[in-house]
Amino acid sequence: MQYRLGPLVWTALLLSWVSPAGATSFTHTLAEFTGSPAAPGSSFPLSAAEVGTFSILLPSGQDIVSATLSGRFGNASAVTSAPVQLLAEGIAVAECLEGLACSVFGASGSQDWSFTFDAGDFDVFADGLLTLSFVQTSFLQVQLGETTLTIQTVPEPATWLLFACGALALSLRRVRG
Repeated sequence: MQYRLGPLVWTALLLSWVSPAGATSFTHTLAEFTGSPAAPGSSFPLSAAEVGTFSILLPSGQDIVSATLSGRFGNASAVTSAPVQLLAEGIAVAECLEGLACSVFGASGSQDWSFTFDAGDFDVFADGLLTLSFVQTSFLQVQLGETTLTIQTVPEPATWLLFACGALALSLRRVRG
């Protein structure tokens, strides 16, 4: 009895090509944002307001292994922002406090920010939408540069099991002759 090893080698190569080390990356971007000026006599903090919503379409059979949201306080209209707290589905992701460089009251210029979601937060992506909102904490306008969401995925374990079963079946196929 003789077995073909060729399919096993090809399957191993395929598995190494789609391995977690080569995770697939998806990037989504919201445009720059300029909020409305706070009304005279406003009481701070203001109610949360929406910056925008990311529409996330991940391929079937993919698990998220990491997700990062990044952006900038300040934009092309103004290099600084009113003091503000940024929220992604209620999770605090960034804050520009009064007196810091990002704030109009610090007046030094724009400032980059970044937030990496914990694995326990990945359920916020389940419905395919991620809403970014802000709570303005002082006067003037909220100014934000582009905001980018980067998600890394790998095939889910069930997909790996299918690959493994196929590899086993191909490797055990007997050569007739």
